Formats: sequence, structure tokens, C-alpha cells
Amino acid sequence: MRAYISNIKISVHIQLMYPFEVWMKVIARLLFTYLQVVLWETLFLSNGQIGNSFSSTETLSYILMVNLVYTFMFGNVISWINDQIRTGNILYDLLRPVNYCFLSASRYIGETIINICFKTIPMILVSLIFWRKWMVFNDHWLWFSISLLLGYLINYFYSYIIGLLAFWLIESWPLNMFLSAIYKLMSGMWIPVFLFPDSLKKVSAFMPYKYIYSTPVMIISNEMSSVEIYIELGIQFFWLIFIVLLMLIVWKAGKRHLVIQGG
Repeated sequence: MRAYISNIKISVHIQLMYPFEVWMKVIARLLFTYLQVVLWETLFLSNGQIGNSFSSTETLSYILMVNLVYTFMFGNVISWINDQIRTGNILYDLLRPVNYCFLSASRYIGETIINICFKTIPMILVSLIFWRKWMVFNDHWLWFSISLLLGYLINYFYSYIIGLLAFWLIESWPLNMFLSAIYKLMSGMWIPVFLFPDSLKKVSAFMPYKYIYSTPVMIISNEMSSVEIYIELGIQFFWLIFIVLLMLIVWKAGKRHLVIQGG
């Protein structure tokens, strides 16, 4: 346990070594959120109602919350694992009496701590000051918290699996870029899932992405019945178990395929 706690502290220190980069990311996220809010406000002003029965308040509450959740979820797990495998540094961690998955998770937790302090909290304050009229949420905070935790775990293990693909690809950034685009689209980060065409909604329902961002955000920003919430939480739990089992298979196969470059 000490090794993992120590790695969390190291991850926090690494993030704080580049404060300028941290604040630039904060400003970039705030700017992106501002542009999204302005875009959706303009669309509602010109069309009145977009797509289905969801109102401007529900949609813009979703947009704000999904950006808040993104600041909490974001991490460099994929890049870190890719670099570890590509450079061969993963060998040192494999020789240590620690679980590599937990070691990587501790690094991710360290990033999350910095994200909350320097991204999520500033985003909440700015939203309350400038977009307070769109900060309209229901009282499902307990279910939202559970769903957010499940989404956080799904996001980590999914990222961990994608990072492990470097065992076979070595240079995996082209695939990462492709998967990242699909991830951001299908998770509802760019466009709310409830505004997808019916065909795309059906596709997203059979993929894990929407259960990372869209599900927790929908629970807190839109009216859902208790039965609907229980179903969404059940599906999230299913995806978490499935991805963990898949991760174990990929990890076992990846270790057998390990090739340390340069000797």
C-alpha cells in the first residue's frame, strides 16, 4: 500500500512541476466550455427546440456538467503506459513487488487530485458566476455519485487496455487518435447522446463510452425515473466487470508478447 500512496504523491508532484501547463489546460477547458454554451444557446434561439423534447435548460445543464465531469475524468494513462512499454521502463515496474495495474491507477488518482483542485473547482466557480441560470440539477446526487464512480473506473480500465496495446503496436498513437475521436463522439462529450439519430443511439447503447460520461450526467441533469436509473447503473456495472475481465486477458497476453526495445 505504501508504494501506491507514494506513487500518488509522485504523480501530484509531477503535475505541479509544470504549473503553466496546468493553468493553460484550465483556460483551454473554460474557453471550450464557453464556446459550447454559446453555440447551444444560439441554436436554441434560432430553432426554439432541437431534436426532441429536451429543453434548452436541460441541454445546457448537460453541457456544463459533462465538461465538469471531463475535468475530473481526464488522465494520461494511455500515454504513460505507451511510453513505459515503448522505452522498456515497464520492466523495472514488473520486477517490483507491486501490481502494475494498481501502480498505474495510483498515478491516475494523483492526476485526478490535481484535476479537482486546478480544473474542476475553478470550472464550478466560473459556471456559478457566468452560467448560473443553466446550473439546474435534480436531487439524484447519491445515484449521480455512484454512477460517476462507476464511470471513473470504466474510464480507467478502458484507458489501461488501450495503453497495453503498445505491447503489440509499439507506436500506438495513430490508433489512440482514432479511438479518442470515437470515444469523445460516442460518450456524449461533444454532442448529447439524447440528440443522436436513432441509429447512432442504438450503436452507442452497445458501446461502453456513453456509460462513462453521458449516464452520470443524465442522472443529475435530466429527469429520470428510479427504474431508469437502476437500469443505467446496472449496465455500468456490467461494463465495468466486462472491461476488467478483458483487461486481465490483454495484460496476460501482453506480458507474453513483451519486447524490450534496444536490448
